[in-house]
Amino acid sequence: MKKLLINTYVFVSILFIGILIGHFHGDSTDENHMIVPEMAVEVEDLAAFQASGSDARADLESKQEQMSEQESFNVFSSAGRSIADTVTVVTAFFFHE
Repeated sequence: MKKLLINTYVFVSILFIGILIGHFHGDSTDENHMIVPEMAVEVEDLAAFQASGSDARADLESKQEQMSEQESFNVFSSAGRSIADTVTVVTAFFFHE
């Protein structure tokens, strides 16, 4: 039992040291390793760019309406709802009495 505890302690200590090294390595501000996305976009025709954005918004709204009309069935969503309802009923039973 003592050997198991010592091995577990050594293993957890090595993992913790690895996490610390990774954390400090990730915080380094070395310019060679940083990835900087280009944020500037040159737009020649601002009106056309804005119109394409509104088209995309209208397309998204139409797809959302279509999905709500189809009433698609998601197994994980329904399972989550039933588990949440069960937990709510059980906790209400224990705490109201």
